[in-house]
Amino acid sequence: LKASGFGATLTDVVRVTVPNTPGSLCAILRDLADAGISIEYLYNCPTHDSTSAIILKTDDTALCEKILSER
Repeated sequence: LKASGFGATLTDVVRVTVPNTPGSLCAILRDLADAGISIEYLYNCPTHDSTSAIILKTDDTALCEKILSER
């Protein structure tokens, strides 16, 4: 990419799968907020079933992974 004039960086993110139901993402974000984790950005990657893959960039990737693994 650099040779073609594009910039690129690697960033650690966390992927979490959530059901496509009202409030599913809210519950996850509430857990992260309660742990003091700030979200820098997130985006959705639709799947072929009744879930979505949410990609999160947080200020504490390790703690985010820990909180999500305990759900």
